[in-house]
Amino acid sequence: MREPNDLILADAIRTRAEEQPDFDVLTFEGFSRGAPDEVRTYADLAANSNRIAARLIEKGIQPGDRFAIMMRNHPEFVEAMIAASITGGIFVPIDPRTRGEKLAYMLRKSGCAGIVIADYCLPQLEEVRGELPDLRWVVAVETDEEAPDPRSIAGVEVLGEWLAEPAETVDVRIDDPEKPLQIMFTSGTTGDPKGIVGSNARFCLAKMLATLFEYRSDDKLYSGLSLTHGNAQAVTLAPALGMAIRAVFSRRFTKSKLWDVCRRYGCTVFSLVGGMATAIYSEPERPDDADNPVRLVTSGGMPPAIWEAFERRFGVQILEFYGAMDGGGMAYKPPGVGPVGSFGKPMPGIEMKILDEEGNECPPGVVGEICVRPATG
Repeated sequence: MREPNDLILADAIRTRAEEQPDFDVLTFEGFSRGAPDEVRTYADLAANSNRIAARLIEKGIQPGDRFAIMMRNHPEFVEAMIAASITGGIFVPIDPRTRGEKLAYMLRKSGCAGIVIADYCLPQLEEVRGELPDLRWVVAVETDEEAPDPRSIAGVEVLGEWLAEPAETVDVRIDDPEKPLQIMFTSGTTGDPKGIVGSNARFCLAKMLATLFEYRSDDKLYSGLSLTHGNAQAVTLAPALGMAIRAVFSRRFTKSKLWDVCRRYGCTVFSLVGGMATAIYSEPERPDDADNPVRLVTSGGMPPAIWEAFERRFGVQILEFYGAMDGGGMAYKPPGVGPVGSFGKPMPGIEMKILDEEGNECPPGVVGEICVRPATG
């Protein structure tokens, strides 16, 4: 008999669903859009992912086969992820803004047999669908956004109809947690996007960031970052699912509503990357800026010029980190440790050095390339 393995996403969710079926682990908030919330318990995630997995198998998805997920942050995104793990398939997250040749390239390059897509992304897919002979099936998530009716487009099914079917337990089809779970594409700023293969174990082990970043069991995590990118998955989703920490996701990030969302849902931790911190800090000051439940902001690229002022204005502490999906390692600087502007030291098990073009370690103050390897060599 097959033994469950908590480094396989499908097994991890089923274990939690048995132990804490009614734990409301994920909330996809509607407050910022004037819409109802969509809440998922572990039992919901287990049941819906089984329903999707059963239909994926009917569509011919076998271990190692690929299908895309293209949508903003919806609960169906997570359920399709888990379904991929059940079937042994590999999901390919695609930013919902992607279109044209870039979209066609990503679907072709990854060899996707099908796509789970939001209704508002269907026009982008239809533009290139004729160039994708291997894309055999399309299933759409109906949303409350302006979008075409999926039923009016030939060859498009509706995910809600899959989810309306009786739940059944589908056997998990992989035993090795190192089997791929997803192929995540880079942004393609220096050429064609590159597909980074991520295993079940890699996703599940990201829950340990909860320990490194000192998340608490009673924290409520927040992210408006896209689940098609590494930050939202590794810093928010994986710790939430793996450690039973509640998390709130917005469909998209809105700087002007960030603090109001955190107040509404009691969020205590959120993550920023790139220019988001500057955008938030540039918003007009309000007398209640520091009147919020947030205690910790995990940041990738907090500008030193506003670092301490950001902490004072909003009454938060900043944990700075550095990492990359394509093997760039991970370093982090807890609040109050080290100088402002530093991203800290490598996490345990990682060796990180600044090397010159000849592979020699650079002295302090000399520009070089960040190089990473396991501490074991």
